[in-house]
Amino acid sequence: MKSFYSLIFLCFLMTSCEDVIDVDLPSTKPILIIDANINLFDSDSSSSLEGGVRLSLSADFFEQQVPIVENASVTLTNLNSGEEHLLPYSGTDGWYQPKSSNIFLDREASYALLVNYNNQKYRAETSIYSVSPIDSIQQGTRTLFQGDEIEVEISFSDNSNLDNFYLYDLGFDEFQPIRDQFFQGSSFTFSNFYDAEDLSVGDTLLIKGYGISKQYYNYMELLLQQVGSDGGPFGSVAATARGNIVNSSNPEQFPLGYFIISEGVKESIVIRDLNTNSSK
Repeated sequence: MKSFYSLIFLCFLMTSCEDVIDVDLPSTKPILIIDANINLFDSDSSSSLEGGVRLSLSADFFEQQVPIVENASVTLTNLNSGEEHLLPYSGTDGWYQPKSSNIFLDREASYALLVNYNNQKYRAETSIYSVSPIDSIQQGTRTLFQGDEIEVEISFSDNSNLDNFYLYDLGFDEFQPIRDQFFQGSSFTFSNFYDAEDLSVGDTLLIKGYGISKQYYNYMELLLQQVGSDGGPFGSVAATARGNIVNSSNPEQFPLGYFIISEGVKESIVIRDLNTNSSK
């Protein structure tokens, strides 16, 4: 009897594969996506920045490429001094980037972002959020389901008794938002597990940490729930994840994305044998 039903199921698969089903999805009006993440890194000798403002448009479901925006005007303004800085288009992948980290020498100032595109004005404000240094990165000995995962432990000390929020870029488009609700002013250690297929002995893994706001923490939590870690939160923005940027010209047509300026830290570790601890 089992063989009989298996045969019927096989015949059904063979006949059903002959029909091609065309799914006619409605075309949607493109929405401007503003990924405005500026990260400031300080060292003993110099300062540098990563990121900038990336402009793109939402696309229909089956589109292979995300349309980028090359003809916008993007400005950053120091709201303490009133000094304005035009961000030139980099010529690559929709990125408009500051020329120098010297724009952000006043770490106590708030900054405004203004984007002019297609006769619409988009605006947002942010402060610069501090981050705690990474105290240590070491390879752990625990595994998960497969038994061959590589554990990496990251430790840092919370930098004040205020409510602080952090975002860690763990590589491979994996991001971890963290709040200091249960370890204010104390040291904190967390682990991330990597597939053995992704890392090998001798590979260098770079970990980055950023200071973020409570609102951005909540935004990232929602974003990661919607899109997961796959592709990272800065690949394609989920339609319901509304950020802090408003359309001053037409509030009903709000953009997607978020504007934040973060102090950043980064440290690396060389992967060793799976069962051998190794400090940075």
